[in-house]
Amino acid sequence: MKHRNLTIFLMATAMTILTATAVLTSCSKSNDEFSFKTAQEAVNACHKELSVIRPMQKANIKDLTEITVKWLMLQDSTFAVMMRDSTIDSHSDVAADFFATSDSIRSEITRLAMSENHSLSDVVYYKVHTAKDREKIQSSKDYKNAVAFYNGLDEHPTYKNITESVKKYEALLAKNNSFKKENQLLQFIGEEDRCFRSIMKHLNEVKQEDLEHITDRTAMIFQKLYESTQVEPENPVSGRLVMYISMRFNRRIIQNAEAVVRDIESKKELSEQQAANYRWMLLQPYMTIDTYSMASITKEQEKKLQEIAENLPRLLAYIDGKDFDKSDKAETEKLPCILTRYFLKSYLHQVL
Repeated sequence: MKHRNLTIFLMATAMTILTATAVLTSCSKSNDEFSFKTAQEAVNACHKELSVIRPMQKANIKDLTEITVKWLMLQDSTFAVMMRDSTIDSHSDVAADFFATSDSIRSEITRLAMSENHSLSDVVYYKVHTAKDREKIQSSKDYKNAVAFYNGLDEHPTYKNITESVKKYEALLAKNNSFKKENQLLQFIGEEDRCFRSIMKHLNEVKQEDLEHITDRTAMIFQKLYESTQVEPENPVSGRLVMYISMRFNRRIIQNAEAVVRDIESKKELSEQQAANYRWMLLQPYMTIDTYSMASITKEQEKKLQEIAENLPRLLAYIDGKDFDKSDKAETEKLPCILTRYFLKSYLHQVL
């Protein structure tokens, strides 16, 4: 499908980001709230937590978030004490008990999550506030510097039309983009960000062939960048690169959804192909920003995702050529409800 090409343009570095951020967060220390002397003591705590969750009949999104965060912390701490205990292996009774209890807790949390009809805005809240190491990442100096860097990029004006935007983008990508210094990468990201925002401003005018060319070049550049971070993955510079790349991905995929909203609010005429593209663009943030990338979502970005989520039925109705105000409410909300349950269930499978 052609609209998949536009998706690739926006997500050319998605897999790179997810893998790289996994390296970054996996090096983080487990939360210190749970401290156990023995593996058996930790497993006993898991049993106690299961006994608390199992009788619960329902949980709102904030309660579900608290339950999930507590379990993830407890699970990490249990793994840590088991790794320190030389008498524990995958075949021991203690390990078997832990794995069985873990399965039960995951089932109970999933049951609670699916017992309520949560909104897509709820799912955004849940994903953001259960993201691994979110507080640690956002309190870091590198994160704060990255936020300031990207906020500063908004001060640079976009190009005046789609022709100039595409020309500037292609000229930038045609350069020898082999970054030997960190500031060279940041300069490139800044210039590329301006080009991308310019494309988004004229989104309904973009030609498919231009997108494909930009996609290929962008993917090549960031693949090389990713490979460079793997040479010394624990090097502080590699960590900062991961941070900037991850936040770049979040920024552009949310900006893309916002561009779609602007065009819909302006009642832009959409071709059949554009309608397919726009439908996918609206859903992308809720499908592709995983737990690692969610850890670096800013409060402003979280708010934007929730605002779009709340208006999704009306936005999708326009794309489908329907008058939302005159349409049957149950019909216009059917697809968003199905998608919300799917997104939540998929995320539960990923994070628990």
